[in-house]
Amino acid sequence: MILTTISAIALTSCVSSVGSTLDGVPAWFSERQEDLSHEGYPSLQTANALSIEDSETPWDDIRSDLVEAQAEMDANDPGPVSITAAEMRAWAAEQISLVDKGEEPY
Repeated sequence: MILTTISAIALTSCVSSVGSTLDGVPAWFSERQEDLSHEGYPSLQTANALSIEDSETPWDDIRSDLVEAQAEMDANDPGPVSITAAEMRAWAAEQISLVDKGEEPY
C-alpha cells in the first residue's frame, strides 16, 4: 500500500514536470531552428552532376598531372642503393652518437 502511494506520487510529479518543460522553450531555440531550416543552401536535387562526357570534368587534368608527377619522380630517381652494410652500420653509429650528445641526427 505504501509502495503504491509512493509510486503514484512519483509518477504524478514526473508527469507535471514534463508538462512544464513542453510549455516554454529556451530563447535560443527559435534562432537555432532557423539555422537548421536549410534556407540558403543549394538543393541536392538541383545540383549539377559531373559526368565523364562533360567537358567541365577534371579527369583529363588529373590524368596529365599524374603523368607529369610520375615523370618528375623518374627523373629524380637516384637509382639503386650502392652503400655497403658496413657503411650503413657506421652511419647508424654516427647518428646514435649525435643523439647521445643531444644533437639532431642527419
